[in-house]
Amino acid sequence: MSNPLPMNVNGPTFHNEALPGLPPERLFTAVSVPNPHLITIVDKEVFLSNEQFEISTYLNSPNPICPDGVNVSYVHSIEKGKIFVRTYERGVGFTNACGTAMSASTLVSAIQGLQQLEQVVDVYNPGGRVQCVVHQNDEGYSMDLIGNATFSYYGEVYVEENTITWAKKEETDEELKYEKLKENVNQFLSV
Repeated sequence: MSNPLPMNVNGPTFHNEALPGLPPERLFTAVSVPNPHLITIVDKEVFLSNEQFEISTYLNSPNPICPDGVNVSYVHSIEKGKIFVRTYERGVGFTNACGTAMSASTLVSAIQGLQQLEQVVDVYNPGGRVQCVVHQNDEGYSMDLIGNATFSYYGEVYVEENTITWAKKEETDEELKYEKLKENVNQFLSV
């Protein structure tokens, strides 16, 4: 059986283990959802440090562990039912939110006993909040990702041939509410 994760490690799984050449105290779990993720659970001090940037940059440049790169998420467990996730996406860098990373991070948190299966987990990230539920079944695990959409405005348009003209445009306050949510979310990490 070949390893579905593009990693050079022994065995088909990689669960809560140190990676060669990286700090031995940093334990990662590899998850494919289906894109590859390395997830580690860290305390607030490590979460706020520069470590994730250094490790993520290494794993997404030519290296012997993940030659094709990998998404790297650091997870800080706030309390039962709440985690904060910061993700470095391969090919992108740090991102405000990544749905597969939020799902994979919730799965790893549940497998490690920090969160519960079949329970809604609030997953905070620099871009806001989503909710995830991890289910276990005969085939393994599945996750539900629950998010929101922000409506900027409602409107009516006229369409004539290749021309679109606004007939009515009504702004909403949802973008302001979203910005406030992002500010509130980041307070979880304030010192």
